[in-house]
Amino acid sequence: MFELLTNLLIWAAAIPIFYFLFKKIPKPWFDRLGFMVFSILVLASFIQSDFGDSTVPGVILRFLTFPFSITGFLFLLLYFTSHRIYKRADLINREILMAFTIFALACNNGFADVFVSYIEKQGENAVKQSYRRPVLNLTNNDIERFQVPSFDLILVTEGGTKAIPPRDRYNIPLQDPGNRPWEVQLTDPGDRLIHAAAAWQEQRNSFPPIIIVSGGRSQPSRNGSRPRNYPCGIAPEVEADREAGIAGRSKEEVRSQLADLVYDMRYEGFFPARDEVTRRLTSDLPSVGSLAKTNISTADDMCWVLTRPPLSIPFSYIAIEPNSSNIRRSVLNVKELITRLKDKNRLANPNRENPTILLVTSAIETSRAYLSFRHEGLDVVPYPADYLVNPAERPWPVKDGFKAKPFIKLDYFFFSAEAFYKSELAWQEMKRLILYTLRFWMQPPITDEAPYLPAQRSS
Repeated sequence: MFELLTNLLIWAAAIPIFYFLFKKIPKPWFDRLGFMVFSILVLASFIQSDFGDSTVPGVILRFLTFPFSITGFLFLLLYFTSHRIYKRADLINREILMAFTIFALACNNGFADVFVSYIEKQGENAVKQSYRRPVLNLTNNDIERFQVPSFDLILVTEGGTKAIPPRDRYNIPLQDPGNRPWEVQLTDPGDRLIHAAAAWQEQRNSFPPIIIVSGGRSQPSRNGSRPRNYPCGIAPEVEADREAGIAGRSKEEVRSQLADLVYDMRYEGFFPARDEVTRRLTSDLPSVGSLAKTNISTADDMCWVLTRPPLSIPFSYIAIEPNSSNIRRSVLNVKELITRLKDKNRLANPNRENPTILLVTSAIETSRAYLSFRHEGLDVVPYPADYLVNPAERPWPVKDGFKAKPFIKLDYFFFSAEAFYKSELAWQEMKRLILYTLRFWMQPPITDEAPYLPAQRSS
């Protein structure tokens, strides 16, 4: 009921704002663009579908939604400004002032840091929210989990890797180019994988959790694109050639290494229920499922990074979810994956009805991710990573509130392309927050004053 009232209030506030904007937009704009085109762009800017994740349609969609980015909005203002430059000087001056005001704010280091820091701090508030439980409903097991936090699953969302085609190197023997693995490099958000591995190492000696890597955007196999291969960087089969110094690798070896994973829905038959494994002979494994190469997704690249030195997470603690290209799809697909792991008795702690998940994602989207997962009834504890602004250097008043003594750095008065980049990311996240709220994809945070843990019990 609270969720419904919240969304109704948002709509009640949004409709007058949209009406006011439409009344203020100059009529010639509608003569050129047309109301239908404008409406389609509004819908396309918030679209969430497989169509927008494909390569060619994705480019078209980004082109259509460009006017709704900060950069696109500036270009539109400047275009109509130049078009009327000889007609109405007073209107031109107002549009120029509006355009350059937005541009200056977006490129200002201080404004960008305040904008981004505010959203990232909401992610830290989500961490506190995740530990809140009604005092009267707590069991002894719940209290013990507060005292000694442990997790059944570690979920890493998409991001942090980039795959590039294989290059000629002296230590790689000659192979079929289609069999040569692509190289995976870490990008700026790549520290989420390091944090996930560190969290796994902390529980390794007691109760090691399963790491779920969630990421889609697989590339179809065609000329000039990434060839199909086996997941998680598993080396393909190859015939032995003593003269060329190539060691052979059979399909049985590939199958055995693939079956070491906890789960991959693309190879459903390779992962029987745990109670069936004890009754299944190793010689029976080839008949369980067909061995075929598949499209490689970012989840496979993240798995490759986690299972190779220096992180070296064993294959037996990795589950791959290769179909999610955004938070919403990750929520639905991970929920389905957990259900399958329960059915196959493959969870590390099968006695726990609702496994605890450590959600490792970027700080700027932590709040949206946490509220989205909680909306589906999953017990998640967010772990913000990939900070755009150092939490220790957050500008006033985001860091300590308005009552704190203002702290201003000289850098806040300068402008940079990096600040524009941060502002654009924060703007896109605000759009997604609005979309997720209007689509009822998020559960509102706890706002009542009832006694909760880990706060003090009421007397």
